[in-house]
Amino acid sequence: HFNNNTFKLEEKLYKSEGIEFAHIEFVDNQPMIELITEKNRGVLPMLDEELRIPGGSDTKYLSKLIDEQRKNPVFEDCVKLKDCFAINHYAGVVTYIVPGFLEKNGDTLTVDLLDVLKTSQNPIIAVLYSPAENQMSSKERKHSLSHQFQGQLRDLMTHLHRTTPHYIRCVKPNEAKAPLQMLARNCFQQLTYSGVFEAVAIRKQGYPFRLTHEEFVKRYAKICPEEIEDGLSARDASQRIVKQMKLDETNVKVGSSRMLYRAKEYRKLELDWSIVTKNEKILNDLERLTSTDTTNMDRETKDAFIIELAGAVRESDLFRIKTAVAEKGRKMLEKFVEERVPVEVKERMSVAKTEMNREELEDVLALCDKEGYIIKLTRECRELLEQIIDADEALTVAMAKMSEDFLQRALDMCREFNYCGVLVAQAVKMLKGIRKAKEALSKAMVPLFSTEALRKALELCGKVGYIQSDTRYDECLELKSKVEQIETDLQTAEASWDEKLLTDVLARSDRTSFAGHPYRGPLEEACREKLVQVIWMNNFFKKASKYCIEKDVREAVSKGKEMGIKSKAFEKLRAIAEGPYELFVKEQYKRAKKCGHHPRAIRCMVKRADKLVESKGSSLAVAQFSGLKKPIDWASERPAKLKATSLIRANGMLRYQTDNLHAPLTTIAAGGESPGVIATVHAKIFSKKFSTMFQTVQMCMGQRASDGDCPRRLLQLLKDGIKHVVMRDEAYLMIIKQLNNNPDTGTKSNAQPVPRAFALMALLLTVFPPTKGFEGHLEYWLREGKYLHLKTRYRLKGLLRRRCYEGIDDNLPSLEAFEDCFETTVTDVKPFLDDVLRPRLRLEEFEDTCDPMMTTSLAPPTSDVSAGSSPSLWTAVVDAVSGKTYYYNAETRETSWTPPTTTAATVA
Repeated sequence: HFNNNTFKLEEKLYKSEGIEFAHIEFVDNQPMIELITEKNRGVLPMLDEELRIPGGSDTKYLSKLIDEQRKNPVFEDCVKLKDCFAINHYAGVVTYIVPGFLEKNGDTLTVDLLDVLKTSQNPIIAVLYSPAENQMSSKERKHSLSHQFQGQLRDLMTHLHRTTPHYIRCVKPNEAKAPLQMLARNCFQQLTYSGVFEAVAIRKQGYPFRLTHEEFVKRYAKICPEEIEDGLSARDASQRIVKQMKLDETNVKVGSSRMLYRAKEYRKLELDWSIVTKNEKILNDLERLTSTDTTNMDRETKDAFIIELAGAVRESDLFRIKTAVAEKGRKMLEKFVEERVPVEVKERMSVAKTEMNREELEDVLALCDKEGYIIKLTRECRELLEQIIDADEALTVAMAKMSEDFLQRALDMCREFNYCGVLVAQAVKMLKGIRKAKEALSKAMVPLFSTEALRKALELCGKVGYIQSDTRYDECLELKSKVEQIETDLQTAEASWDEKLLTDVLARSDRTSFAGHPYRGPLEEACREKLVQVIWMNNFFKKASKYCIEKDVREAVSKGKEMGIKSKAFEKLRAIAEGPYELFVKEQYKRAKKCGHHPRAIRCMVKRADKLVESKGSSLAVAQFSGLKKPIDWASERPAKLKATSLIRANGMLRYQTDNLHAPLTTIAAGGESPGVIATVHAKIFSKKFSTMFQTVQMCMGQRASDGDCPRRLLQLLKDGIKHVVMRDEAYLMIIKQLNNNPDTGTKSNAQPVPRAFALMALLLTVFPPTKGFEGHLEYWLREGKYLHLKTRYRLKGLLRRRCYEGIDDNLPSLEAFEDCFETTVTDVKPFLDDVLRPRLRLEEFEDTCDPMMTTSLAPPTSDVSAGSSPSLWTAVVDAVSGKTYYYNAETRETSWTPPTTTAATVA
C-alpha cells in the first residue's frame, strides 16, 4: 500500500498529465506478497490445501511448494537445510522451518481464548470483548489461522484503499530499547529497507501541490487580475499567472488538467494571495467605516466605532496601503483620536522620535496600540521604529558575518535617516578594525616580506576577530610559516661560504611559493651578495682584467690581498694596478675600446691627456703651436697703409681685438688645404671665409654688432669646419684669441662675451675636432687656470677627447634651432645656445656611473655567469593581481614592465 501510494500512483499521475519525470528505482515487495498469498500457488493457500487433504503432512507440503515455486526469483529451496525454504524479502532473506506448519495452522486455541474472554466479569474486558460484537459462526470456527489471516488482510486493504493515507515511519533506535541511545547503523538499515530514502527522493523530484486549472485560476486570479482576459481558457490563464508571478518554471508544471508545483512556489502563491485577500478585506472595511455617519451615535456606539476604525487603519498601516480610502480613514481616525491623546503621550512620542530611542519608541507605541492612539505622529514613530529595527538587524547580521560590504551597507542605511544607536558605534569600530586588518594583510603579503609585519597583521586580525571572514588570514598564516623557514635557512647559508647551500636556498627564495611571489628581504640580499662574492673568488679576476675598470680593478686587488689569493689572473691584474699609472690608463683605454664601452674609453683618453699635459707642461702652450704664424709675419700681412702699427699688431696676434681679422692665424690656413703656396684666387676665397668666420665669432660673443643673420653664419661656420680641415684649428684659435685679455671678466653670465665664447667652443667640439698637431695645445689651454668654471661647466676636456675619438659629427642642428637660441634671452638658468647644446653635450657620459660594466659589489655581468652558479640579477615574476609579467632586479630593487636586455631568468 505504501509503495502503491508513494511511487506507483505518483508516477501514474505524472504520466496521465503528460509531465516528464525521472523514474525512481525502489524496492517493490509485490513479488513477495504474491508468493505468500497467490491463490492455489501461494505459501498460505497451499498450506490450507494441504490441511484439508487426507494424509497431508509437512513434508508433502514442502515438496509441493518447492515444485510450484522453484522458478520464482524470490523463493529459495534450502538444499543444505532439511525441511526448510527461504523467501527473499526486501529487508533480507528469511528462512522458514516447515515441521509444525500444519499443526499450528489448524490450532483453534485463539478461538477458545476468545470465548473465555467473552465471559469475563471485568468491566473493561467485557467492553473490549462483548459477546454481541464477537460472534463467530461454526463455519468460521473451522477456518484455519492462515485463512483467517488472509481474510483480515483483505479487509484491512479494502479499508485502506477507501482512505487518503498519511504515513508515519517509526524507527527503532536500538535493540535494547534503552533511552537516549541511537545506533546509526540500525536506523540507516531500517530507513533503507522501508523505502524511506526512495520516498524522499520522489517527493523532492515530484510536485506535491496540485490543483485543476479551474481551481488554480479561481484561487489565484485575484493576484494579477489584469492578466486574466474574458474568454481565456483556464489552462492559458494558469500559465499567465505563473509568468506574471515570475515563478521558477522548473518547479511548476502545466499538466493536461492540473497545475503541479512545489513547496517554494506554493508559499509564494499563498503569500501573495493572502496579501491581496487581506488588502481587499481592509479596503472593504475602510470603505464601510468611512461612509458611516457618526453624527447621531451615542458615546458607547461611537467608541466602538472608533475602535473598529482604529483596527482597520492599523492594518492598513501594517500593509502600507496608500489608497484614497485608506487616507480618508486615517484622517477620520486622527480627527477622533487627536482629541483623546494625552499631551504627555504626544511629548513622549516626540522625544522618542527626536532621540531615535528604540526602547522608548517601542514602549510608547505599545501604549498607543493598547489605547488606540493612531495619529500622524504615531505612524511617523512606527515608520521610524521599523527603520531602526531594520537597521539594527542589518547591523547585527553584518557584525556576525564580519563582512566589510555588509557593514558598509548597514551603516549607509543608518546614515539615510541619521540613526546613531549603540550598534552603529560598535559597527563603525568593527569596520575600522576590519579595514585596518585587511590593509595590514595586504601590506604584509606583498614583497618585500617581513616576519614582523606578518606577525602584526595576524595579531591585528585576531584582535578584531577577523579570522574566518577572510581567506587571506590562512594564507598569511601559511606565508608567515614559510617566511620563517626560509629566513632560518638563509641565516644558516649566509653564515657559510658554501656555494651549493647558498644557490639552493636562493633558488627556493626565487620560487613564487610566497603568496605568488619570490621571497625578497635583507637576508636574501645578504645571501645573494655572499653568493656573488663566492662566485667572484673563482672568476672575478678574469672579468676585472677583461673590462679593466680602475675602481673595480683596485677593489679586486685589495680584496684579493685581503683574502690572500694567489693566481695568475690575480698577479696579472695586480701588475697592471700597481705598475706605472700611464700604462694602467693605457690598458683601461684599450679594454674599454675593445669592449665597445666608448664613454669610458673617452674618459680614459682624458686621463691620458691629463698626464700628457702634466709631463710636457708649457711646451704645449698655444703660442708654441707649430702651425701658428709668427706674430711679425702675421702683422706684416696687413695692408700697406697700416704697416706702421705692425709691431703693435704682432704683439696682439693672440689677444682680443674689436676690428676684423686681416689674415688667418695659422700657416696651414694661409697655404690652403695643404702646406705650400696656393693660387691667388684660392687664397682670396679662404681669406674671405676666415674673415667671415671671425666676424661670426665676434657676433656670437656679442662683441660685434649683429647683421641679423647670425644663426645662418653660425650654421655655415660649422659646415665649413666639417668640409675644410684648414678652418678647424683657425676656428678654435679665433675663440682663444678673443678670450685672451677680453674686457669681460667672465664672472657674469647675462649675455656676457666670455660665457658665450665657451658655449661656442663647446658647440664646435660637438661637431669637428682640431688637427692632430693642435690637439695637445688645445688640451693644455683647456687645463689652464683661467675660466676653469666655464671649462668645467661644458666638460670641454671630455668634449675634445670625444670628438677626437668619434670624429666629425655632421648631424647639425637646424637653422630654426639656432634662430630660437638667438631669440631666447640668455640667463644663468638658460645659457647661450642651451637648447642646441643640451642634447649634444651628453654630459652624463663623463660620469663613472654610466658604465654598464662590473658593479661595486664585484658582481660579474649576468650573461657571463655559468648556468646554475648564480641567480640572475633580473627575475621575471607574474603579478598575482593582473596576471601580467613584470621584472624585478635583485641588485637595485627596481621593477619594470619592459623586459631588460640583461634578463636571463625564467618566468617565476
